[in-house]
Amino acid sequence: MNEIVKLFLSMDISQICIILFSCISIFLFSTKKYYRYGFIVGICGQPFWLYASYTSKQLGVFIVAVWFTFSHIRGIRNHFLSISKGELNEQGTEKNN
Repeated sequence: MNEIVKLFLSMDISQICIILFSCISIFLFSTKKYYRYGFIVGICGQPFWLYASYTSKQLGVFIVAVWFTFSHIRGIRNHFLSISKGELNEQGTEKNN
């Protein structure tokens, strides 16, 4: 148990931010009312994912982080920026024309 406490105390800020932003983002994605806010929280965590994967030379994780970054941007565009154009219905989904 003492080793686990030492491990958590030795984490740097990027690891703490990865845990917080990722867990909150996934939780929000699983809600019916606040799912679209998962994109906002998720994009906030992406710089930490990109930094951690780049500095540790984990190419696969870096590529996935880049993909998630684009996906979060797309989600923000579809669920927030489209609202001002009136392209979403009351549930926050796209209108079927």
